Amino acid sequence: MAMVTYGSVTGRVVGKVEGDYKGKPNVTFQLLQQKGNRAGFAQVRILNDGRELPKEGEDVTFSGVLYGYQGGVLVLVD
Repeated sequence: MAMVTYGSVTGRVVGKVEGDYKGKPNVTFQLLQQKGNRAGFAQVRILNDGRELPKEGEDVTFSGVLYGYQGGVLVLVD
């Protein structure tokens, strides 16, 4: 069962940011989150096309609806 909450995630963009909003309803990419000696991934999906896309390797913070599931977090940014 997924945990749903509102919050924010901070991390470094890993890999290429796919999509340019043209013909796509959203853009999805991964953030690498470092917490002490632990690391995890958050999948970020941006739903609104008014936002500038982050670049690979950039450190960013996103707020939105967080869906926690086994293996990571999905963040829906509106």
